[in-house]
Amino acid sequence: MNGDFFDRLEAELGGLARQGTHLDAAAGSDRRQLLALIRRAVVIAILALVLAASLVSEFPASASGHTPVTQASVTGNL
Repeated sequence: MNGDFFDRLEAELGGLARQGTHLDAAAGSDRRQLLALIRRAVVIAILALVLAASLVSEFPASASGHTPVTQASVTGNL
């Protein structure tokens, strides 16, 4: 390794930095983060729908807001 190699390397890196090539990775990273956020939102929405459907099928009366009125038998000694 001699000084010429490092001088060329520094010149190439300086040229890439001036062109903004190093910024392309950041834009790709932002896009990947956005896609990950969208995927998470879709998965959460699907899980919420599945949970709601399972609760409706398990407890149909209370899920619709119509709870059955039970008759309480009152036995007392007067």
